[in-house]
Amino acid sequence: MYLKLTARVKKGELVFHDHRFWTYPQPYCEMKSFAPELYKELAEASIIIFKGDLNYRKLVGDREWPYETPFKTALCGFLPAPVLAVRTLKAETVAGLPEDVAERMRNEPDRKWMITGDYGVAQLAF
Repeated sequence: MYLKLTARVKKGELVFHDHRFWTYPQPYCEMKSFAPELYKELAEASIIIFKGDLNYRKLVGDREWPYETPFKTALCGFLPAPVLAVRTLKAETVAGLPEDVAERMRNEPDRKWMITGDYGVAQLAF
């Protein structure tokens, strides 16, 4: 796996990108206004992969969405290219759950399931 990833980095097929916007408090749906050059660069990607709870929270605006709100809707227009978000739940925000899962989670006695790190999601919007 390491050799494959390293080869893709060398070919420019896998790119890691730093930018000051990543440390800003704004949700990613405001990127076009705050960092238009970054948004434009991301728009050229085949896919954008976000990992981690903080990135997920910034993707969905850290809002308390109804659990079954489509992930694409929760992005509030941020979709310069297809977005894949992978996270372990450690904060009280999630969207895009199938209705049966959302219903089961709503019936949990408390909302600790959202912060324990016992659950995770991988969500794609395009």
